[in-house]
Amino acid sequence: MERIRRFIRELSECQWLEQRELRDWEIVSSKYELPGQYVDAAPFTEGQNFELFPSKQGTTYFFCKQLDIPQEWMQQGQHIGLIFQSGGEGLLRINGKSYQGLDRNHTFVTLSNDVIGRPLELEIELFDPIPEPVDPLNQQAVIQPPIRSIYSSIVSVNHPVQQLMYTTTVIRDSAVLLPEQDFRRVRLIEALYQAMDEFVSLDRGAIREGGLVAAIDEKLRHSIFAIGGNAEGLIHMVGQSHIDIAWLWPARETVRKTSRTFSTVDALMNEYPEYRYAQSQPQLFSYLKDNDPELYERVKLRIQEGRWELVGGMWVEPDLNIPSGESLMRQMLYGQRFYEEEFGRSSKIEWLPDTFGYCASLPQILKHGGIEYFMTTKLGWNDTNVFPYDLFYWVGIDGTPMLSYLNHGVNENTLPKDVHDHWQSFREKARYNEQMLLYGHGDGGGGVTREMLEYIRRSELMVGQPSSQFSSAADFFAGITEASPQLPRWRGDLYLELHRGTYTTHGRNKRNNRKAEVLYREAELWNALAASELVADQKQEISRSLHDGWKLILLNQFHDIIPGSAITETYETSMKEYREIFELGNNGLQQGLKALTDCVNTEGEGQPYIVFNSLGWSRDAIIEIAGPDRSNLLAVYDGDGLRLAHEAIGTAEGSQAILVQVPDVPAFGYKTVWVKQEVSEAPASSDKMSDDLLTQGWETGYYRICFNNQGEIISLYDKSADREIIQAGSVRIASTSSMTVLRSGMPGISIPDMRSSLQVMRSCWR
Repeated sequence: MERIRRFIRELSECQWLEQRELRDWEIVSSKYELPGQYVDAAPFTEGQNFELFPSKQGTTYFFCKQLDIPQEWMQQGQHIGLIFQSGGEGLLRINGKSYQGLDRNHTFVTLSNDVIGRPLELEIELFDPIPEPVDPLNQQAVIQPPIRSIYSSIVSVNHPVQQLMYTTTVIRDSAVLLPEQDFRRVRLIEALYQAMDEFVSLDRGAIREGGLVAAIDEKLRHSIFAIGGNAEGLIHMVGQSHIDIAWLWPARETVRKTSRTFSTVDALMNEYPEYRYAQSQPQLFSYLKDNDPELYERVKLRIQEGRWELVGGMWVEPDLNIPSGESLMRQMLYGQRFYEEEFGRSSKIEWLPDTFGYCASLPQILKHGGIEYFMTTKLGWNDTNVFPYDLFYWVGIDGTPMLSYLNHGVNENTLPKDVHDHWQSFREKARYNEQMLLYGHGDGGGGVTREMLEYIRRSELMVGQPSSQFSSAADFFAGITEASPQLPRWRGDLYLELHRGTYTTHGRNKRNNRKAEVLYREAELWNALAASELVADQKQEISRSLHDGWKLILLNQFHDIIPGSAITETYETSMKEYREIFELGNNGLQQGLKALTDCVNTEGEGQPYIVFNSLGWSRDAIIEIAGPDRSNLLAVYDGDGLRLAHEAIGTAEGSQAILVQVPDVPAFGYKTVWVKQEVSEAPASSDKMSDDLLTQGWETGYYRICFNNQGEIISLYDKSADREIIQAGSVRIASTSSMTVLRSGMPGISIPDMRSSLQVMRSCWR
């Protein structure tokens, strides 16, 4: 095999007819802060030392130059390209338009005929990424070194030699996978030796002319066809690039990653008409729309062609254990609505390759969102119990079945070994002999490469492997539906036995998410009930505020943000965004409640307060009302004139307040109470709250419950089961839901957030 390896290397060295190095770039260094915002921009004259480029990681460089294509190259109709090798992550713009991403996997750019006929203004925005942190637990970190050298040139491609190189690579790699005793392996190697001998006999002129090289390639292909074809089975090749919204980089960098990756997809589709690509996460398309509108319009055309497939109907690929069911429905609503409004279609495939486990209610939620199929890869990471199926029906807690596929991996290649490993891993091949392979480099890798597409074109040369074809995820799942094989069923959640610590890490973020979910439910509820009292402009303003807030909530539920697995900057950004979320949500909530309070009759003696209950059932509550000094001289009455039990307290801030026991606040409704000043200090009476309210116990039709004077549950008797639940000598912490209290007639409305509501509850349970 060493002889064949040297042959492939020789072909690689002969693949350029002409090569002219480019060195006279104007270079500017800067720091990227936000999309379109760069600071500390300055000429980087020391960067002209391409052999030892003095880069500092975290810096963004702009390489600019005007390029004139040699006239003789254009006259000869040669295939012309640009080579740029650096190791960073870059975006090539030609005449101001995003053209293709440049990274460690994409160093060659084809210059198409529609740009080479005129002077080219080249700009390369090159980022030297901050390295990944060391990963001692999983050993998965890929530590990229800083940019230390730059090489760029313009080349004229010897297409026949390049094609022979790809053909030889595929055949050599296929032969290696066959047993040494297999006669097919012997014949493959002999066919390669014959092609090699014929090529070596050519002089330099014949190699440059290319006709004889093309003949060698054609003869070699026919020799392989005579040996034998593919094994039984078919693999659907689906191009993709999994892009984390934030992980080892902040979301602002994902904006640039999106332009790099999507421009590469568009460029490759110009060269390979059969190439088809799938992309999830409407948030990425939204980034592109806001920050690279010209490229966004090109992407829309690809989607209309049917070659760019929309998958993943959720706004992002979220965590699926921490967010509420309402949040997951909003993920579907916002994602599918964006697809419909922008592209005129929705996704039928939920695409969640990297999420850390999947709740058992998800099939039902996905069905409500118009999803028919589910794909993941993450369950293959289980560290203890191997998940048993690759193709199965996932049955939700309500009995909803969802046709599901566990892909062998993500960010895969298309070489024979990748095809072999993928097919061998497929455990349902006896029930259904077709499989899907997701190829393309993820995150900063830029997606699919030319080499991957060339290897798929040579699928028929992979002797002993299943055949492969350019396809889509929709075609793969539709074929299964039509064939209707008998597949296994899995009930319950899909638990990932890895990343367990993500459910306790960065608790502040998890708490903020829950506070936001509660706040936005309250805001939408009361605004819905107040709708008839709001003017059109006010409704529109509130709707816009809550809509923008929800998008930020959904963004921060991404599977590397809310679980706590991203870098520090992600959580600094997230904290700022949660402040904006709370501001938008509280603004909407206050306007809705203000409209409702304006309709309430609060005539009567004393200062009225309105207590709102957002729960779906009536409830008793103990509320805290700020009061003046000598709060013990106050009395509280409800609308029927009934004096309510209350107690004067001192707050943590040193001010005075009263706790009031308000009975039977209606579901989705309110109750008004009045605070009055007593003429003289009232003697202790039955309206005074005391620890007896707790220690005497409470009883419903189902339970009897007793507390100690610390508000801890010491007895919980289940009347229907006729048994005591709390073990003797044990206690349980009591908790309750929040109430909203408004003081009528105030110039502004103060709404306690979740934290202050919890403080009220703690006070009332004393």
